[in-house]
Amino acid sequence: MRALAATDGGDPRLMSALGMRRFAKQPPPRPAADRAWRLPAVALVTVAIALGSASAAVAVPAPVAMPSDPRAEFVSGDAVTCSDVGFDESIRIGGAGSEPGADAYVAGTTRQDRYLDVAITPDGVAAGVVIDAVVVKGGNGFNLYTDPAVLPPSLAPPQGYFSPLVGAGNIPQISHWFVCYHLDPLPTGSLLIEKEVIPPAGLPAQSLPLSFSVLVTCDAPGFEPVVITFGRSGGVALNAGSVLIDALPTGTTCTVEEEGTASLPPGTVVSFSPDSTVQIGDAAGAEVTVTNDFTGISVLQGSLTITKAVQPAVSPADLPAEWIVEYACLDGTVGTVALPAAGGTSAPIMVTAGTYCAIAEATTSVPPGWTVTYQSGDQISATGLTVPVFEAPVDVTVTNTPPTPVPSPSPSPGPGTPSEPDAPELAASGAPAPVGLAVAGAAALLSGAVAAACPRRRGRAGR
Repeated sequence: MRALAATDGGDPRLMSALGMRRFAKQPPPRPAADRAWRLPAVALVTVAIALGSASAAVAVPAPVAMPSDPRAEFVSGDAVTCSDVGFDESIRIGGAGSEPGADAYVAGTTRQDRYLDVAITPDGVAAGVVIDAVVVKGGNGFNLYTDPAVLPPSLAPPQGYFSPLVGAGNIPQISHWFVCYHLDPLPTGSLLIEKEVIPPAGLPAQSLPLSFSVLVTCDAPGFEPVVITFGRSGGVALNAGSVLIDALPTGTTCTVEEEGTASLPPGTVVSFSPDSTVQIGDAAGAEVTVTNDFTGISVLQGSLTITKAVQPAVSPADLPAEWIVEYACLDGTVGTVALPAAGGTSAPIMVTAGTYCAIAEATTSVPPGWTVTYQSGDQISATGLTVPVFEAPVDVTVTNTPPTPVPSPSPSPGPGTPSEPDAPELAASGAPAPVGLAVAGAAALLSGAVAAACPRRRGRAGR
């Protein structure tokens, strides 16, 4: 949930002042090539993890985003504002995680923590709302929907917008989403107040307000101060009747102040664009954006443990000195754990709640012929595992199974040794032999014994 970067570990700095926004219909979105400075190219990054020796370095790939929806432009990295995706003049509403969000004009709802539906309200239709973009972020990439054919009103809900794939083709839970839209031009003598809520870079340790209140005072004769209420998702006012303050004389000066800032989580930055004071001109109406930037607040931590199991139990002489398991997470947490030969559980690995981690065993610690199985909850894999880590502790069990020994065949009797102590005398020439004697005679033709197949014991892996 940080500013646009190659990975989720990017600079959390968000946006500069947006300046006055025009509310005439915006031009079509710039081609992807023109937005390249905002949208980094896809890079399938592999996180290398040293295992204690320069000559024995093994890498586990960090989970990477992959294209998932042909309706969208896939982008690796992050975006949190409309400016990040090329729509500087748009109004933004959005939600952290899979929470729904709405203002008087646009509503976003989620399904199964992974799918987003967007609707323009009847008041939004009357105000001339045009959806410019929908962004759905999950894992370390986001899907950017800008084609009018897949946006409302052309495509009514449910649209099922979703994130890029992560790991082994999984649709991740939404980490955040937002919608960019614009209105018809504002009438002369009007003032529009917007709220922009920038989510934290993880799950907040302190709950964010469910609503925000802004006090507007103007020096026009007889003007009564107005309190405008916004939802947690930002955008315009919740009540359509409070979206615009109108009938303001040209030259009127209005001051905007957010209420209740003392109760916001430490680290919150409140700003005003273009300023907290604005003058009403004689052309189009004026607009002030009040931004609450929560990227600097404390976020929850999640914990990951790795458990080693060996099944069935084998002789200690057949085990390596230790098992090495690697992990790489989207929040930048990478490393290895060394687990005892007979099995055990690692100390908790602390990560940012809401991240994804890839786990794989270092091949140099696995004896030849052994198999490896990974399991976390109902996820099972034989080639490594990618798991989401939220507030609840997550454990990944890595089970090693030795090869099945090849059974040794029983030695065959040597020449001249009867296989049955009570074997009958040979039958007369031309007469059939008893069945038991025929089998014994065939066995007697085998000479020597077949050597037992004994697997070599592997030496300890050099690290």
